[in-house]
Formats: sequence, C-alpha cells, structure tokens
Amino acid sequence: MKSKQIFTDFERVCSNIPAETDSSQDSSTILFFYLDLRNEGIVQHFLDQFTFEICSRILPLKQQVHIRNIRDERLRIIKLINGIFVRYLVACFEKNFGSLSDIKIAHGKFGKPVFSNRPDYSFNSSDEESISSVAVCFHGVNPIGCDLSNPSDIGGFHLSDLRDFYKYEFRDIFTEMETIELDKMFKSKYYADRNNQLQMLSQYWAIKESLSKMDGYGLNYGLRKYEVLGIGHPTEFIRSNKKSMSKSLFEYLGNTELKPVGEPKSGVRNACFTIPETRLICSVVGRYSSVKIIKVDAEGISDLIKSAFSINIDAV
Repeated sequence: MKSKQIFTDFERVCSNIPAETDSSQDSSTILFFYLDLRNEGIVQHFLDQFTFEICSRILPLKQQVHIRNIRDERLRIIKLINGIFVRYLVACFEKNFGSLSDIKIAHGKFGKPVFSNRPDYSFNSSDEESISSVAVCFHGVNPIGCDLSNPSDIGGFHLSDLRDFYKYEFRDIFTEMETIELDKMFKSKYYADRNNQLQMLSQYWAIKESLSKMDGYGLNYGLRKYEVLGIGHPTEFIRSNKKSMSKSLFEYLGNTELKPVGEPKSGVRNACFTIPETRLICSVVGRYSSVKIIKVDAEGISDLIKSAFSINIDAV
C-alpha cells in the first residue's frame, strides 16, 4: 500500500463526521483506533528473531528492554506492534513516515506515556486479549484515559454469586454508593442473566481504570477514589459485511457521545462501548465531546511495519 493512499485513507476516516455533528467541534473529538491481532500469521512473523530485532529499533531502548522481558510471546508481540502503531498514527497525521524515529514518548511519575515533543497531541492506549488500541486527539491538550476490560477475567474468579465480587473480592475499589446502586441493579430482571452481570462489573472496572490512567496514576492510588454512578449499557458497534472494492487500512465504524462521569465540576466525560466481534468493553474518558471508532487492518499495518525498514517511502 503506497503512502499516498495511506494518508488519504487516514484523512478520509478522520474527517468522516456524522452530518448532525458540527465539524467545528472536531478538536473535541477523540479518535479511537484498534487492531485485532488474533491472526496467528501476524504474530508468527514478528516472532522471527531478525524481524523482531529490526522492528524493535524504532522504540526507545528502555521500552525495548521492557518488551523483551515479557515472557508471554503473544503479549510481547502485541506490545511491540502497539508501540510502533502509536507512532504510525502520528506519522499518518503528519504525512511523514520518515518521522517515526523522531516521535518521542516520555513517561510520567507513574508510567503514563505522553508525546514529549508533540505537546498538543494527547493519547492513551490499552490492550487485552489480542486487541490493541489507541485513543488519540491531535488537536487538544486535555489528557485522555483508555482501558479495555474483559468480562471473562471476572468470570475467572468462579464466583457463584457475582455480588461477592464488589462486596468481598474487590470491595476496596467500590464506594458505598456504588455498592448500593449495584445491589439495586442485580435485583432487576435484566441482571438476572449472569452475562449481563459480568458486563456491568467489567464496565465499572474499565471506567475506573481509564479515569485513573487519565490522571496518570494507573493502579498506584487505587480505584475507590473514582465514584461512578448512573452508567448505562455500553454502545455496540457492528462492522459492515459489505466488502469494499478498494483495500483500505482504516474502517470507520461510528461515532458516540461522551457523557459526564464522576464529579460534575470536573468536566470529565466518558464513553463505553464494546469492541466489535469480541466481548471486550472499552472505556474512553477525557474532557472531550465525542469519540470515533476506527478499526485498522492488522495485516495491513503489519505489512507497513515490516516494510518501513527496507523500502524508500514514495514522495508525497
């Protein structure tokens, strides 16, 4: 795929704002990109030692060491691709793949990544069960928090009564008001279904962790400091079954509004949605109005990563 086409595809999907949305508010829109890395062929290619070494060179030495020390092979590859993927998004925005190695990412006191030489770009990333994601805004300095949560992780505790999850197993992350609200929900007919219970608990976890990541604390200060009340069901996005005649690296799936969460005075807003074709729940938070969901072709991005070190980028 030629770089001109990549940049054109990127511009097209980033400007694909629904008619009812005022385009002048685009600076308040978060772009959420995700990669589905469940394709074994992609993972196996990057397990090749030579390929792994070459692709790692674009990342800072400290990040390379961290990735090499990950024991799980699949997770190691996901972290590698995610590290490069973040830089590719910036390169697409700036129309310059040659700038990949110039995109510097620093880390805060508790490890939150930021673009050190692009202060007007905000981003956060998360990966879970072979899904890699990046939430980014190229026109705003407000911080972003992003987290993927898997209901199966909570199911893995094998609790016969899932109320034990928030009352006993993880009671330290839930406030008293949240516990009361969850008790009321679990008494309703909808939450008689265990899958719906798992989804709601997973949603609470995702929102709380994304808020903590936005503030730059991660799990260092605990999640109980964030009180989440009145949350609805996550938005669902369905991929189109229509096959496009032209291969595109980016596929726009839809747009969803961020709604107030936490302390009203904070101005922080949240959007929760399910990743298509998975059970994963994503929470994106920040002082923004909406978020666009964009699927990136994993095979295409892996081809770009493989070729970036061996071809001359065509002139734009």
